[in-house]
Amino acid sequence: FNPIFKALDHHPLHELPGLDDCDTASLSHWILTEARKVLPQVDRVDLYETRGSGAIALLGHEGPALPI
Repeated sequence: FNPIFKALDHHPLHELPGLDDCDTASLSHWILTEARKVLPQVDRVDLYETRGSGAIALLGHEGPALPI
């Protein structure tokens, strides 16, 4: 996960290749897609902006992203 973290840490989100929008749902889906390339067992990413505000990216019939 370290390469994904380094791509996000202190970098402008709008410059990430493959990220169409910088909202939480798009970002959680982007993280899930990138993580599955090196960690195929990952099937869910929970991303919170603040308590009660964020998105969950899931694989399968529930996905791709749910606002929370």
